[in-house]
Amino acid sequence: VIKNKKLDRKVLEIFRTGEVSDEMEVRYNFSKAGEKVLMLKIVGIIQEGEALLLLNDITDKKHLEEQLIFTERMAVVGQLAAGISHEFNNLLAVIRSSTEFYGKTGRKNDIITAYRKTIQCVDKGSEIVKSLFSFSKRNVEKKEKTYISNLIEDVLSLIKTDLDKNGVELIKEFDQIPPILVNIGQIQQVFLNIIINAKQSFPEAGGRL
Repeated sequence: VIKNKKLDRKVLEIFRTGEVSDEMEVRYNFSKAGEKVLMLKIVGIIQEGEALLLLNDITDKKHLEEQLIFTERMAVVGQLAAGISHEFNNLLAVIRSSTEFYGKTGRKNDIITAYRKTIQCVDKGSEIVKSLFSFSKRNVEKKEKTYISNLIEDVLSLIKTDLDKNGVELIKEFDQIPPILVNIGQIQQVFLNIIINAKQSFPEAGGRL
């Protein structure tokens, strides 16, 4: 017996209407075979309380799809690697120059300024790492509640340097949208693809995005 809330609701609906269901994807953990991904369809009612199910094991196909999604995501990260490295080099350069200059003066205000600049650079670097980590997550099935604007900001932190290098002027106008339940990695991939496609459509002189 496969226990699944989505399936239970569908079975009750079939019992009420007597119609055949559409295909639905369910995951079930078998005691010996482990977790399987099944494409399931309710094809009929045998008797009251019993339904006839058509099951298709798509576990291997699903794993292959997940691997392809992950590979594509890593390929995009590879394209952005130069820009990300450049961004980190800039942050380190700011930390080094401000620390050396203000440290030599010995003045309290200069030391405080150097401290604040260092904290800002560290926070910026942390944001980039966080964005890169969430983007490269392999768990493509997990959904989390988040703000879409935050996802876009994470993507922009990865590609901002590349946009600047290509003369793209970035204009952000975000409405206040409530948090929604999404697959963060997949939605980030969508926005990144849109932005990259837009960048590639501009002439060599760049444009406004």
